[in-house]
Amino acid sequence: MCVAPSRRRPIVLGANHPIAERLGPSPGLAPDHAVLEHDVVPGRLRLSTLGDAPLQVDGTSGARFALSSGAVIRLGETLLVYRTVVEPLFEVGPPPVGTSFPLHLAQRQVDRSALAPVEWPILLRGPSGAGKEHLARRVHDASGRPGAFIAVNCAGLSSALLAAELFGHARGAFTGAVVDRPGLFRAAHRGTLFLDEIADLPTEVQPMLLRALQERRIRPLGSEVEVPVDVRVVCATHQDLGLCVAEGRFRADLLSRLDALAVDLDGLPDRREDILPLLGGFLGAAVRFDADIAEALLLSEWPDNVRSLRQFANWILHATDATGTLGVDDLPPTLRLEALRRLDGRRAHASDESVELTALLERHRGRVSEISRASGLTRQQLYRRFQRYALDPERFR
Repeated sequence: MCVAPSRRRPIVLGANHPIAERLGPSPGLAPDHAVLEHDVVPGRLRLSTLGDAPLQVDGTSGARFALSSGAVIRLGETLLVYRTVVEPLFEVGPPPVGTSFPLHLAQRQVDRSALAPVEWPILLRGPSGAGKEHLARRVHDASGRPGAFIAVNCAGLSSALLAAELFGHARGAFTGAVVDRPGLFRAAHRGTLFLDEIADLPTEVQPMLLRALQERRIRPLGSEVEVPVDVRVVCATHQDLGLCVAEGRFRADLLSRLDALAVDLDGLPDRREDILPLLGGFLGAAVRFDADIAEALLLSEWPDNVRSLRQFANWILHATDATGTLGVDDLPPTLRLEALRRLDGRRAHASDESVELTALLERHRGRVSEISRASGLTRQQLYRRFQRYALDPERFR
């Protein structure tokens, strides 16, 4: 959802406000839970609790926070991800529920590129495991091309083997070439060829790819006959191709051909809104998360991005009998430690507050008015806290 407080009108978050309509049933969400307003620092927003409603940002409890993009906000059992959005992003409209703005923008860009009048190559840039192949398949689906989607990883293959894979070879072109092979360009005719890790394309193969892109024709190894091909090429990399050019590992003319249509895709730490929807898709509707587990998942780093998330989902599905609500004991060891650390911190805070309130009740013999004057809390705030920790002032009188 999109919210933008003005200087004069802060936004109140709570069960009595429009946010509740989008969130559905939200245990622990107070009627007026927190307020979002402009901070004293220009361009920054501040989130403050109202009354004594519990508020956490990035796993830390407090009463007031200056927000940064990507912050994980917890209001009771409700989790939100705060995202700052630059103005041009609103031109593409709000994203679907469960999709982050960065992913939505990348998807809209590839959709437009796929339908461009001139079928230039598309370059997808982003960290490893961020989901670039998913976007490449989206290009193919959006283009409506009737041919196949073919993917190949350019890393780890020798120049001769990769050239033979891409462009095919004639019988007798090299030792072991006992039959003609068409190659992946021809296999992807009238379809899409996805070249992953394009920065690792051997320098000997780069001029061959450049010619294929310019002329739309290929020459199989060992053949003197060029073959026309109709292929949409999509490339992906997690490296800086400009740096590769400066280091002499990548041709400048090939880069200028590839990055005519470039799309950037952020990693999961920069689009935390996608973590739980993606994980829900991997696990299916049978597995749910309570707020403590969901918070631990949102705040995890996921070093290999979507690939790490899929590995975690596979671990849950095959290494546990998790059904219903996922608990701390169902997590892999590293995530279990993080979740327990956050749980212990909250329990310690709650325990300390409960001990302090109990001491006040004993000292003032349950007289709430005296406790209010001693603590600086209103009677309403005190009664809410007594209810939270099952403390009855009558028992102390």
